[in-house]
Amino acid sequence: MKPSPVLYWVALLYSSLATTALLGNIWVISVVLNQIRYNFRRNMIHKRHMKGTVRNSVTVYLLMLSMADLTSILPVPFLVIDIFHNDWPFGIILCKLIFLYEGANKSLSPLLLTAFSVDRCFATSTDPRCKDVTVVAFIIYPAAANSFNVESLKGQAVCKQLHDTVSRIKENLASRMFEACLKGRIPEMEDLLLPDERIQLKRCILSAKRDVLPPICTHNMLDDAGDPVLNAFRRTQLINQPYDRVKVIFHPEFLSSVSPLMNLDYEDFVRGCHMGVFPSYYEPWGYTPAECTVMGVPSVTTNLSGFGCFIQEQVQDPHAFGIFVIDRRFKGPNESIDELAKTLYDFTLLSRRQRIIMRNRTERLSELLDWKTLGSFYREARRKALEATHPNFMQVIEETVKKMPRPTSAPSTPTLSRSASTTPHDSDESDTSEQEAFEAKAWAEAN
Repeated sequence: MKPSPVLYWVALLYSSLATTALLGNIWVISVVLNQIRYNFRRNMIHKRHMKGTVRNSVTVYLLMLSMADLTSILPVPFLVIDIFHNDWPFGIILCKLIFLYEGANKSLSPLLLTAFSVDRCFATSTDPRCKDVTVVAFIIYPAAANSFNVESLKGQAVCKQLHDTVSRIKENLASRMFEACLKGRIPEMEDLLLPDERIQLKRCILSAKRDVLPPICTHNMLDDAGDPVLNAFRRTQLINQPYDRVKVIFHPEFLSSVSPLMNLDYEDFVRGCHMGVFPSYYEPWGYTPAECTVMGVPSVTTNLSGFGCFIQEQVQDPHAFGIFVIDRRFKGPNESIDELAKTLYDFTLLSRRQRIIMRNRTERLSELLDWKTLGSFYREARRKALEATHPNFMQVIEETVKKMPRPTSAPSTPTLSRSASTTPHDSDESDTSEQEAFEAKAWAEAN
């Protein structure tokens, strides 16, 4: 069957673009590999260690980006063959490869891919506002673990020792500065920080250094090799390298104030964070971003969660109030990840004052999430559910719930003498015998 002219020109344009993309990515990969080889030779000539040759994040980013583009462009020539000849001889092999690639790609959480994207944005950005910015991402959800990591406990102990040492030196320094000012002189640096205190600080700094990378997980996982979060970190090379601008900490259990590692309750931990990121694919409501809003913490949600849809309907500009709704309903996974990465990157560029203003705006929305407001929506949803399951429920309610008749013992109009001489408690006691007689008569008539 001869292809139509439209298919012919589409295939021609598609093949030309694919050829250009293939050549461009091959050229980028060759340039990056030549640069790595040149750096390696230069280090060998100067007898330097290979460490640091490929530590340029821009180089790693370009190499991975080009390889990813090549992976997506390789099937294009076979698509052209399919259009012209209605035959795909390599279909079995390529389909398996493509499905394997897509499965590996979609098994990663959007949050982890976004952290990888933000890290690469920091590495390639020239904005001076993000020059010294380091993002620490906490991933907290229960997973199979048996105990705390020894390195994590050691790091916690070292930090506590450093904090106690600095607090003690700070108190001594303040007293020495106060005494020097009382004597009418400005203290010198040597007078403020004594030699033994310098030694204590150096000991704390040396004890904090380590020969290995800090762990990305705070616990010993039962299935370390099969855990999807840890495998995603390893696949994207987010392993807390010194040059990584995004540091990750995986805490595989819920927070508790009795934990020896992070002795904080959930509310205290949330208030100490700058933003909560919850890019859920589907949630009927989603309490986590709502809890962040009540505590005045900006959050990220999606339009596939009930909370995100509620905010879009009730708030005219959610971004101005610190609630960022990511579109996952009408966009693909890659587009949603790009949108989320851009949102997080823009948030990191805010100054401290701008973040404080946004937190104040976010806390104002707590009135919208009060039960006085949400209760009306709940009652309306319950009424609609009853109408859908029981069409005649209003008639049943009217027949079942009737207005209580007026008691016969109550006077038609209160008199001045009665209201002045008796209290409500006395009137209740005087009605007891008449009320009992009325109830007995009604019971006899009913039976």
